[in-house]
Amino acid sequence: MNRYHQLLIFHSVAQHTSLAGAARALNVAGPTVMRAMAALEQRLGVSLIERTTQGISLTEAGQRFAVDCAKLLAQVEQADAFAKGLQVHAKGLLRVVMPPILNPSISVPLLLDYLDRYPEVSLQVDYRPDLPSAHEPPWDVVVWAGQLPSSSLVAIRVGHLPEGVPVQVVYRDGLKASARVRSFVDLAVPWLRGHQKLVE
Repeated sequence: MNRYHQLLIFHSVAQHTSLAGAARALNVAGPTVMRAMAALEQRLGVSLIERTTQGISLTEAGQRFAVDCAKLLAQVEQADAFAKGLQVHAKGLLRVVMPPILNPSISVPLLLDYLDRYPEVSLQVDYRPDLPSAHEPPWDVVVWAGQLPSSSLVAIRVGHLPEGVPVQVVYRDGLKASARVRSFVDLAVPWLRGHQKLVE
């Protein structure tokens, strides 16, 4: 496996803080993710992840490397787009579902920052306490507190409630997700992780 694929897998592991979650998002087998992580750590000579009772967490070296990795992958994607004569822009309607308990001092600046960065996207935000089903009106991204009823959804953990219930950013289609979904997830995940008090 080449270095690019190792970085791609590590980036997914860092986002999901789960080997299984990364495998689902990339549509690869679990052992493939584990082998890639082992090879990457051996090549770098440092430990990037450590196992915990909650799954896995990034080491200090892993956290620093995750930032650089995200930048490198973004540059590769942008270079590919320019080489093809294309520049992918996030645009159109993005439908976001958020729980009413999410602290507005966190959610409102996040939404405003996203609109400022991507002016061609219009947001439709629905505050509701439950996870919408596939049979309900379409949605693109959900900030969800609780366990997921479906393994077909991609979930990135960003924190937890005081009683230990996980708070996750949920979306569908993995790497096939639209540019507006990917751009929102890439902004929302570090934003929410950077705040300890996710709820009021």
